[in-house]
Amino acid sequence: MRKLMMITTMLLLLVTTALSAQERHGKGGEAKVPFAELELTAEQQQKLKELRQEDRKKMEALRKANPEQRPSREEMKKLREESRTEMESILTPEQRTKLTELKEARKEAMANVDREALKADLKKIQEEARQVVSAARGQLDQFISEEDKVAIDRLRAVYATNPMVQKREKGTRGQRPDRGNQADRPDREAHKAAVTEWKEAHKADIAEAQALADKYAEEMARIREKLAPQMKKWEQQKRDVVESYLPEGMAKGKGRAAKGKKGKRGGSHRADAPDASKEKGQGRKAVGFLLMKS
Repeated sequence: MRKLMMITTMLLLLVTTALSAQERHGKGGEAKVPFAELELTAEQQQKLKELRQEDRKKMEALRKANPEQRPSREEMKKLREESRTEMESILTPEQRTKLTELKEARKEAMANVDREALKADLKKIQEEARQVVSAARGQLDQFISEEDKVAIDRLRAVYATNPMVQKREKGTRGQRPDRGNQADRPDREAHKAAVTEWKEAHKADIAEAQALADKYAEEMARIREKLAPQMKKWEQQKRDVVESYLPEGMAKGKGRAAKGKKGKRGGSHRADAPDASKEKGQGRKAVGFLLMKS
């Protein structure tokens, strides 16, 4: 989500993972490459645009290949390496050298960001979001039958045993591990195995939760549609907070490439209210909203 969720929505994940997202883009990903400082020719700009479009197609193909599970780290790493190789082949040797220098400077600058203060400011937005979204979820109860309420209560308890939920409640979900640290690999693999085992053991429960989400999809869509303006406001607040902590020139929206990425994140699946036709019949987000405690 993108994993099965229970007590949260994609909105809340947006807030709690803002810092890790900035760190991810600061580690060489194409979304944060300072193209504006490389003096690209028109031909290079066109080639990079085509490369980004191709990257999106490859990512979409990965997601469609296994809709119920996020792409593996190995698959993502392979895509990034392929994209980076193609991107660098478009640049001149001088541009590649300058790019390396810029990335190192930005990496050093990011290391000096006051993460604790940033997290504290983001937590304030998270609390506001949690209260409003929880109240919105409460509105759904008037449409749910007493029998289904009993089933939902039971499923909440079941989903609480999901290792992903337990990890999130311990406060470790937003902490992205150092992928270069091999010492963390056994823990990651064990967690992945535990999640797979949980899904296998609770196939019937997952199917029941999805069926209930389908049943009340229209009601949920109407409620969440009303939330859309507020969700956009939170997304903008979150973005403003993160950018206020970043070194000058590193904020999203600064530069041609970053602006395009910001537009995609801000106006796409991360912040906007879900389209009802897409939510019905599928959707971990719909299940998460249904099982959310009001």
